[in-house]
Amino acid sequence: MVRYLIGRSRIKFAVLDDLFRGLYIPQRRVTLHVDASAILYRIFREKDLSMLYAVDTNVIIRDIVISFLNVIGHYRRYLMTRLNKTNDVLIYFNHKEPNYQTELFPDYRKTWYQKLNSDHPDYKVLSNVVHESMKFIKGLAPYFEGIYVIDGCGVDDYTAMYSMIHSPGCTDYYHLIFSQNMLTTQMIGSNVSQIYNKRDASYIITAGTIYKKGILNGRKTTAADTMTAEMLPFVWTLGGCSDIGMKKSKFANGVADTVKMLNPLADQKIVTGSMSIQSFLRTIGKCLDGCAELRVSTKKLEDRYRVLQLAASAAAITNAQQAKMLENIVDLYDQSGLEEINDRLAAISDTTELLDITNLNMSTSYEDELELYPAEFISPDEFGWSI
Repeated sequence: MVRYLIGRSRIKFAVLDDLFRGLYIPQRRVTLHVDASAILYRIFREKDLSMLYAVDTNVIIRDIVISFLNVIGHYRRYLMTRLNKTNDVLIYFNHKEPNYQTELFPDYRKTWYQKLNSDHPDYKVLSNVVHESMKFIKGLAPYFEGIYVIDGCGVDDYTAMYSMIHSPGCTDYYHLIFSQNMLTTQMIGSNVSQIYNKRDASYIITAGTIYKKGILNGRKTTAADTMTAEMLPFVWTLGGCSDIGMKKSKFANGVADTVKMLNPLADQKIVTGSMSIQSFLRTIGKCLDGCAELRVSTKKLEDRYRVLQLAASAAAITNAQQAKMLENIVDLYDQSGLEEINDRLAAISDTTELLDITNLNMSTSYEDELELYPAEFISPDEFGWSI
């Protein structure tokens, strides 16, 4: 059951080929930022709890560890053999409610953090299993090439992700975000795209489709070309952000309504992504009917914005938290040790799935991998690229 639920996070290579065709990635190295909740969330579904609880917890932990890591290996193999990209993988898993966000907005991702709470009446057993599994994954990751688990130590996953993407030197890489949370779309730009996993209906959100495939996906409303990624926190401040449990404000009837209101103001450059939240609120208070009270500072809306804007929350990361996150960037590559782990797994259990070490270590150079796996490589010409 666990292997099936976690394994559903793998997007077929044929589907990925369609997604990446036409997306030009000039950089030779790609960093894949994995939101662990986008892989783990299925095992918390209520309809499957009774079946999971009928299995020994050690078996569930083993299956989570193997299945989770093999999902990572699936995407590493794709990046290397289909896109010809060397790569690193950063996995984000923070199991504590982040102080910065919850002090400003107590309901921040409340549903998710409640499920991870070891005292939750329905999920406490599964929560403890997930915590133990992620500890194992964090311990194993350094023994693979270029796989790191970023334990936020109380720093929100998306804040940590923003911090890592904007670290010195990282602008030289192309960044792929694997997440189903719209909060991350504000990071999308010329060297950042997001993979939204919906099995065969999966899609990629790029700099040119931030609104169309992001918060307006499936809606008739369209955003003006002048509506940028930096303006998304303004949209959510008024229209709400369901992905973090934030309801709409009284000044707008959801995100689509907010985008409609802001489109003409963005076109006329009355509203821009570089404005402060105070200037933004005062401006729309003057320009939009029914919003006059926004001319006066509204602390609650300002707090909402600070929760929603990842640059603001990243600026609040302490030096100690930053150092703790960077502690996890360690390489202890040990091929023989990994093979020994698989041998022990095979000896002590009847599992048909072991760690796919070959896939998990696919981070080396294009030329080296071409010699090893020549039949699997797609010509860059098929994607309209040149190496």
